[in-house]
Amino acid sequence: LVAAKRWHTHDEVCSKRDKGSEKEQEEESIGGQEEQEEESIGGQEEQEEESIGGQEEQEEESIGGQEEQEEESIGGQEEQEEESIGGQEEQEEESIGGQDEQEEESIGGQEEQEEESIGGQEEQEEESIGGQEEQEEESIGGQEEQEEESIGGQEEQEEESIGGQEEQEEESIGGQEEQEEESIGGQEEQEEESIGGQEEQEEESIGGQEEQEEESIGGQEEQEEESIGGQEEQEEESIGGQEEQEEESIGGQDEQEEESIGGQEEQEEESIGGQEEQEEESIGGQEEQEEESIGGQEEQEEESIGGQEEQEEESIGGQEEQEEESIGGQEEQEEESIGGQEEQEEESIGGQEEQEDSIHEGMRADVKERTSSSG
Repeated sequence: LVAAKRWHTHDEVCSKRDKGSEKEQEEESIGGQEEQEEESIGGQEEQEEESIGGQEEQEEESIGGQEEQEEESIGGQEEQEEESIGGQEEQEEESIGGQDEQEEESIGGQEEQEEESIGGQEEQEEESIGGQEEQEEESIGGQEEQEEESIGGQEEQEEESIGGQEEQEEESIGGQEEQEEESIGGQEEQEEESIGGQEEQEEESIGGQEEQEEESIGGQEEQEEESIGGQEEQEEESIGGQEEQEEESIGGQDEQEEESIGGQEEQEEESIGGQEEQEEESIGGQEEQEEESIGGQEEQEEESIGGQEEQEEESIGGQEEQEEESIGGQEEQEEESIGGQEEQEEESIGGQEEQEDSIHEGMRADVKERTSSSG
C-alpha cells in the first residue's frame, strides 16, 4: 500500500509535472506560433507595402513616361503643324508671287501689244494720210497740168483763131486793097473803056468780097469748132484724168483701209492669242502651284500621321514595357511573399515538430524515471 501510494503520488506528481510541462510547451508553442504568425503577418505586410510601393513607383514611372511621351507627341505634332503651316504659307506666297508675276507679264504683254497695235494703226493712218495727200497732190497737180494744158490749148487756139482772123483780115484787106486798086485801075480803065466794064468789075468785086467773107466766116467757124472741140477734148481728158485719179485715190484708200483693217485684225488676233497664251500659262502655273501645294500638304500630313503613329507605337510600347515590368515586379514580390510565407510556415511547422519532439522526449524521460524508480 505504501508503495502503491508512493507510486500513485509519484504518478500524480509526474502527471502534474507532465501537464505543467505540456502547458508550458503548449504556451511556448502557441507563443512561437503567434510570434511566427506575427512575423509572417509583419513580413506579408512589409512585402505588401513593398509591393504596393513598387506598384505605385511603377505606376508613377508609367504615368511619368506616358506624360513625357504625350508631351513629346504633342510637341512633335505642334512642330509638324508649324512646319505644315509654314510650308503652306510659303507655297501660298510662292503661288501669289507667281500669279502676280504672271499678271504683270500678262499686263505688260497686253500693254506692249496695245502699244504695237496703236503704233501700227498710227503708222497705217500716217501712210494712209500720206498716200491720200500724195494722191491729192497728184490729182491737184494733174488737174493743174490739165487746166494749164487746157488754158494753153485755148490760148493757142485763140491765138491761132486770132492769127487766122488777122491773116484773113489782112488777106481780105490786102485783097480789098488789091481789088480796090484793081478796081480803081479797072474803074479808070473801065471808065475809060466803058460803063459796062465797071459793072462787070463791081460784080466781080462784090462776088470776090462775098467769097472772101464766106471764106473768112467759114475759117472762123472752123477755128471756133476746132477750138470748142479741143476744149471739149481737153475737158473730157481732164475729167477722165480726174476720174482716173479719183478712182486710183479711192482704190488706194480702200487698199490702205483694207491693209489697216487687216493689220488691226492681225494685231488683235496676235493680242488675243498672246492674252490666251498668257492666261493658259497663268492657269497652268496656278494649277502646278496648287498641285505642289496639295502634294506638300499631303506629304506633311503623311509625315505628321507617320510621326503620330510612331509616337503612339513608342507610347504603347513604353506602356507595355512598364506594364510588363510592373507585372514582373508584382509576380516577383508575390513569389517572394509566397516564399516568405512558406518559409515561415516551414519554420512554424518545424518549431511545432521540435516542441512535439521535446514533449515526447520529456514524456519518455518521465517513463524511464518511473520505470527506474519502480524497478
